[in-house]
Amino acid sequence: MDEQLQGRLRPDSALDRAEAMAPSGGFAVCHSYFRAKVMYLEGRHEESVALLKPYIQSQPEHSAALVFYAIGQALAGNEEKARKCIQQALAAKPDLTFDGIALFATAHPDREETRHRLHVLRQIWPQQRAESA
Repeated sequence: MDEQLQGRLRPDSALDRAEAMAPSGGFAVCHSYFRAKVMYLEGRHEESVALLKPYIQSQPEHSAALVFYAIGQALAGNEEKARKCIQQALAAKPDLTFDGIALFATAHPDREETRHRLHVLRQIWPQQRAESA
């Protein structure tokens, strides 16, 4: 686990508890999304993408999840899939903007990693929609 995250979070145990307490209904559909976000923060991009894939198939309108998935795909070296996923996010939420999602989707405790993820998002964001990208 990333040294800056270590000691601050015990996300897997918290998510295990949430799943045990509410295995279905309510927010249960989001358990995999939150686990994938933890993996994304830890730099486990391929695992994050694998966990997010069924989630975004079941929640195709969740534009933030689609953007996380796209960044994870790009960080794992799958830029074409990443671009297609950004297009899907923009189709699901036409008013989605780079500025509106960038800080949320690229935030990381390590500033250099945040900058890197921001750069990756700029690379996969459609140029015709690049307000200030």
